[in-house]
Amino acid sequence: MASSPKAHPQQRRARSDDREAVGRDGVYIKHASQMVGVSAAVLRSWEAQGLIAPRRSESGFRVFSLADIERLRRIRDLVQGQGLNVAGVRRLLAEEDGGAPPPPAAAAEGNRAELGPRLRRLRAERGLSVRETAALSGLSASSISALERSLSRPSVGSLQKLAAALGTNLVRLMGGEDAAGDERLVVGEHHRQPLELEIEGVVIEQLSIGAAQLEPLLFRVAPGAGSDSYHHPGEEFLFMLEGEFELTLDETLTYRLVPGDAMTFASHRPHRWRNPGTEGAVVLWINTPPTF
Repeated sequence: MASSPKAHPQQRRARSDDREAVGRDGVYIKHASQMVGVSAAVLRSWEAQGLIAPRRSESGFRVFSLADIERLRRIRDLVQGQGLNVAGVRRLLAEEDGGAPPPPAAAAEGNRAELGPRLRRLRAERGLSVRETAALSGLSASSISALERSLSRPSVGSLQKLAAALGTNLVRLMGGEDAAGDERLVVGEHHRQPLELEIEGVVIEQLSIGAAQLEPLLFRVAPGAGSDSYHHPGEEFLFMLEGEFELTLDETLTYRLVPGDAMTFASHRPHRWRNPGTEGAVVLWINTPPTF
C-alpha cells in the first residue's frame, strides 16, 4: 500500500501555528476572521447560509474550532478563488464530506416552515387566488406559483410586494419571531434571529422583539449583492456601520454611503440597493411602520 504524501515543512509549521492559535477551546469570531482573511460579517453570512456551524459558548458567542477554521479557508478559496456561489460551495463541500448531512445550523433552518408552503397558507387564509395575489402584488401569477412550489428563489423586492399583498411584513412572511406577548427589552447578539431570505449574499437580523411602531434590522450585504426596486408606505432610516453601500431612489438618484453616514427617505419612493465594495457591508436599517 502506498504511503500518504508527507506534508511540506511550511505546511506542518502552519498547522502547528494554527493549533497553538486556536487552542483547545477555540477562538471567537474576530480572531477567526483574521485567521481566514475575511470579515466577521462574511463569516456570519456563511453561517446563516448553512456553510459552517460553530458551537456557541454559554454566553451565546460563536466559538470556532481548528476544524472550523480549516473549513472556512476552504469556503474562502471556493468563493474567492474559483468563483463558486453558495449553492455550488454547499454541493462541493457535501461531496467532499462524503455526502454527509449539512451542518446543524443548516439542518435547523431546514426544519422551519419553508417559504413556499408559508406563502400558500397565508394566501389561503386571506381567501385569495394566485391571480388575485398577482394583481395585488404586481407580480405575475406564474412567478407566485413557482415560489409556492419552491421552484424559484425570490428577490427582496418580490418578497416585499408579496408581504404587502398578503397584509403582513417581510419579517413574519419569512418566519421571524412573533412579538406577541414577548416583553423582551434587550436583544443580545446571540438572540438575534436571521430571516430565512435564501437570497445570496444578504443576511438580515431582527434587532427588536415586540416593537410596534418601528422595525430595526441589521443588514449584512456581501460584495456585489443587492436588491431590485421596491416601494411601500412609511419612512426609512439607514446608518452605515461597515463597508460601502449604494442606494438608488426613483431609478435616478444614487447615493453612496460609507461608515458614519446616515440617510432618511420616504418609503413610497422606489428604491433599490447594493454593496459596490470588496468587503461586506453592515447597515443599521429602521422602517416605520414595520413593513420589512
